[in-house]
Parts: sequence; C-alpha cells; structure tokens
Amino acid sequence: MSKKKDQKQDQTNLLAAVRAVNRGKNLSATARLYGIPKTTLYDHSKGRLRGCTTGPGRKLSLTMEEEQPLINYIKYMADRGRPLTNRMLKKFATAILRRKEHVTQIDKNKGPSDKWCQRFRKRHPEIKLRKPDKASNPRMEVTIEDIEEYYDLLESTIDRLGLRDKPE
Repeated sequence: MSKKKDQKQDQTNLLAAVRAVNRGKNLSATARLYGIPKTTLYDHSKGRLRGCTTGPGRKLSLTMEEEQPLINYIKYMADRGRPLTNRMLKKFATAILRRKEHVTQIDKNKGPSDKWCQRFRKRHPEIKLRKPDKASNPRMEVTIEDIEEYYDLLESTIDRLGLRDKPE
C-alpha cells in the first residue's frame, strides 16, 4: 500500500479510535485495537491536536501562501513563452526567503536545493518547469519597434499599390 493510502487509513483509524474513546471505551485497549500510540490517541481525544492539518515530515520553508505568487509568476511566464528553469525558480524562491523574517531550514544565501525544486514540482503538478525551446527564441527577439516597422512597411505598400479600399 502506498504512503498516501497508509496516511488516509491511519487518519480514518485515528478518528474511529477517538470516537470510541469519547464514547467511554478504555484508552489503552482502544489504542491497541487500532494500532495507535496511546499518547497520540489521548492527545486527540482531549482536543489538544484538533485542527492539526499538516502531515508528517518537516515544515515547508515557504508556506502555501508564500508559494502562490511564485506559482502565478511561473504560469505568467509560461503563457508568454518563457517557461522557468530550475535555476530561475531557485532565484525567485531565494528572493522570497530573504524577505522572510523568521528562520527557515534553507540557507538564505545559498537558496534552495535541487531536491527542494523536485518537491516543489511534486506539490504543484499543475506547473511545468523546462528549458525554453530553441526554436522559440527568434520569436522572442522581436521587439515593439520591429512590429511597428513591419506595419509601417505594410501600410506604405498597400498605399503604393492602391489597395487601401480593396476589396469593396
């Protein structure tokens, strides 16, 4: 069984065990029956851990609220044909980390690791990080002046050929 399935099963067992203890069942017997540590069951039954929504493992260096602008920027850049690379992601994450006042597990001078980038992508499967296509680079080199010059030339050619009012 996968870890996620185990965690869901554990959560279901925990809730059932807490209900049993709250209905008056013996704490030790219930803990043995459901395979839950007695202190964990006690804490949950007394409401000490109510509202605890985080899973096992370390706390995130960036909260979900702090990651959201980063996700928005990644999507913004991808929509404009400039997908972010891991290196760029690390730079932006480092900038966010440096603005934080509290201590994080990531060194604010070095920035996040490649492993952090992998976990970030795993947490946000809706985004894709990749190197920009080489074929799309010339397209990105076009400037506003190039576009204006093209339309000026097009307009003068239409006027020169007398096609301004054609077709009628």
